[in-house]
Amino acid sequence: MGLVAALLVLGLSASFGTASACNGNSGFCDLPLTQVTFAATHNAGAFSLDIPDLIDANVPGVDVNDALKCVYENHDKNFREQLDFGIRAFNLDLCSKETEPGVLFNCHGVPPAYGKPFTNSLETFTGWLRTNSEEVVIMWPGNLKIGSNAASQWEALMGNHFGEAGACLHVTATTNASAWSRRDQASCILVQGRPNENITLGHLVESNLRVVVWDFYWKEWVNNSYDPFVNPGATSESLLADFQKYGRGEKNVLPEAVLAFNVIGAPKLPSPAKFNQCKDVFCQIKEAEIMVDELELSCIKTLSRRYNKDLVQDDAQPHKYKAEETCPEFSCGCLGYISPLEVVHQELLTLGHSLHAVAIDYPGIGRSSVTDLARRMNEATLRHRLGSPELGADWWSCHRQPVLMAVAIPCSLVLLALVCCLLRRWYLRAQQRVEEKKRARKEAASARMQETGFMGATDHGYPGYPGQMQPSNPTWEMQVPQMAPTWPAQNQQPGWQLQGTVPQQIPPGVRVAPSAGAGLKQPFQKLHETE
Repeated sequence: MGLVAALLVLGLSASFGTASACNGNSGFCDLPLTQVTFAATHNAGAFSLDIPDLIDANVPGVDVNDALKCVYENHDKNFREQLDFGIRAFNLDLCSKETEPGVLFNCHGVPPAYGKPFTNSLETFTGWLRTNSEEVVIMWPGNLKIGSNAASQWEALMGNHFGEAGACLHVTATTNASAWSRRDQASCILVQGRPNENITLGHLVESNLRVVVWDFYWKEWVNNSYDPFVNPGATSESLLADFQKYGRGEKNVLPEAVLAFNVIGAPKLPSPAKFNQCKDVFCQIKEAEIMVDELELSCIKTLSRRYNKDLVQDDAQPHKYKAEETCPEFSCGCLGYISPLEVVHQELLTLGHSLHAVAIDYPGIGRSSVTDLARRMNEATLRHRLGSPELGADWWSCHRQPVLMAVAIPCSLVLLALVCCLLRRWYLRAQQRVEEKKRARKEAASARMQETGFMGATDHGYPGYPGQMQPSNPTWEMQVPQMAPTWPAQNQQPGWQLQGTVPQQIPPGVRVAPSAGAGLKQPFQKLHETE
């Protein structure tokens, strides 16, 4: 049923013109402009600024004025890079200079840090829209420090650049888009109050009215989430808690208003008062280091990295946030959402509210993508309008844990058994090697003992074996008292007599009676201490 409804909407969206896609998706062409969520940047022109000098003195080793970029600049991407990244809504701070009257500059802060003239930036938008003919962008004024008649100056600036005959087409709650004709080049509409629901994204693309300009009094019909009691010093948790109040209806949203969420913090500019009171350079260095530390704590890029990672997750992150949505019958459960802001968006849809913009600083850092988030929200809005259920989880998503457990437990047991077998095999081989080493040492010792015993007897003047008959005139003789010959009588020969047949050292393997050698002049000596 959901698939049939989706195909029906796609057919309807294509029936009023030739637009094949609107902001990247053909299904979005049928969405009313007020129900489209735009990926936005806060202080979009705050990049490559000329930072004002907070202190005049030069402090050795500490550049406070250079560190001020941390609290002045909101982006490291210019307008073209933001457009290419997927940003489609731009909150703009503009300032004028007394030295250059009539020229409006990108700027930010008090005292202001100036960027390039905004008229040059408008040419960037014109060229990009010419190349991307199915994209719609929004521009709205932030802080305009441009003197008197700021509202008329803003309208004239946008009308002169994007309007026909020097003016944008005015759009109110009663404007009917069916009478619009197609413009030759990308033109603008000036939104004065919440537009009629019949003005869809597809109408804007087909009419080539693709620059949506909010008028100077946009806060009368756009509920801006920025809260001076919440955003300064905010954490990701405190920002989310504030957004959730809108989803629960605890913060009032007028029926004719749309919402704009600002996922931003507010940096704190350090005071140079103590630095200016210093009388010596050592005091200046100390106070300058304190100011730099304070700047690092409230650095916009540091804050944005944390907010974006926690609240503006890209498509690569897991679906871990749940809402009370209806799941498809064929699925085993709802897939869930990647960002907690998507859960708030679901609650807003239930209350009948629309989230028109999500604005951040430094898009792309912190494993985030406000472009992915806005696209997912628009897909959810389309499903809500069609009455289709939310995305269902596939079989693997629902059964991943039990399957992994069923596979992991036996695999772990098998692995444990293999480890035990390997350990036992290693132990047996180690024991075998030990026994082989013992046997080898024993055999080597036995061979050495036999060799050493024979050679030892020869070294002491004994040319034969123990008990062998010697000539009657040896070079030395030693009387062995009470020793009877142990060889047979037939082996004795005439002219031979037993002479010193016991060497001073006893060769290995020869057993000698305990009383042997008792009357010798020289005692027996061992061949080795181990014998």
